[in-house]
Order: sequence, then C-alpha cells, then structure tokens
Amino acid sequence: MNSQKITALPVERTEDGYFCHPAYSDLFGGRDGISQEEYDNWLKENNLEDCWAYLENSDDEVTRKRFFETGDPDLSSWNPERPEGDGWFIGCIADHEDGPFCVWFRDKGPAA
Repeated sequence: MNSQKITALPVERTEDGYFCHPAYSDLFGGRDGISQEEYDNWLKENNLEDCWAYLENSDDEVTRKRFFETGDPDLSSWNPERPEGDGWFIGCIADHEDGPFCVWFRDKGPAA
C-alpha cells in the first residue's frame, strides 16, 4: 500500500491547459498507457475512487468545436465539471485516443 496519501494539489495547468498530478504521472512511469487492472489496483492501493469527464460530452461548446473541428489542442478554456459530492480533486487533464479528458479523484474514506 502507498505510504503517502494522495491529496489535492494546486492545479497549475500548462499554457495549453493540460495538467497531471505527480502521483498519477508516477503511475505511468513514462509509459504511454497501462492496463485497466494496473489502474484499478492503483486506485485500490491508494483508497481512491475516480470519475471521468470528457470534453466531447461537456457543455463547453466553444472549446469542443475548436478542438474537434479545427484540431487546436488548446484546452486552457475548458473547466471540467466537478462530480457531485465532496472531496474531488483533479488528477489529470490531458488528451488520448478518445479525446480530451479530465480524471477526478477522491479518497474513499475508511473501509466499511
């Protein structure tokens, strides 16, 4: 189990609007991708739950059109909607083969 709890950090986005929490970045270790099993194990080991938001499904029509219709990779104007409930923090705002996404994390709390 991870000895250091993963918590919210200030979201300092790049000029183009991207961000990656260091703990999430460390999970990949320089790799382009990981297996679902490895990701699920990481969530469990860190007592985290996740929630994914995609630009494609967002209400931000301006950024969505600019990204998908003109290919402009700038996501700086996109503010992904926070999931309902308390404790959510941004783990990553990035782009992959399914388009731009934001993954939110929060601590699951004490085990039942």
